[in-house]
Amino acid sequence: MLGGGFPGQLCMTGWRENMNGKKMQVTVTKDIGRWAVEGFVRPDRTGVRNKALSIASEELNFEDINEIFLKNTGKGVPVTYGLLTRFIIWMIKDLNTLFGFIVERPYGADLAWLKTQLEPTTFEQWVKTDVPGRDSTRA
Repeated sequence: MLGGGFPGQLCMTGWRENMNGKKMQVTVTKDIGRWAVEGFVRPDRTGVRNKALSIASEELNFEDINEIFLKNTGKGVPVTYGLLTRFIIWMIKDLNTLFGFIVERPYGADLAWLKTQLEPTTFEQWVKTDVPGRDSTRA
């Protein structure tokens, strides 16, 4: 979501412009892989055998993410022009539907239970270790 130049900027600007401060459940790719291992290798340990599982590490809004970025990189989240982003989302039906869906519906991951099964990687931990160009002297 945060990499890839303009597409990442477009996604983050869409979040800022359309979510009205709503928190989203987020996770890092590494944790998706960790849960996949649990499902394939040790499904009985976490009780995920033959079950659908919503996974997330924490709930954050755009302001939370931006603050974490500022604290750890010295720069805010990479974004682009809000007007351009709103226009693109308005023009592309799938993006418009996606943001409408996200704004209207609650999330299903049970964060408290998930944390008892696998220690999640927080967004801040991810920024500190995996974001290129971060300032290692901060925080």
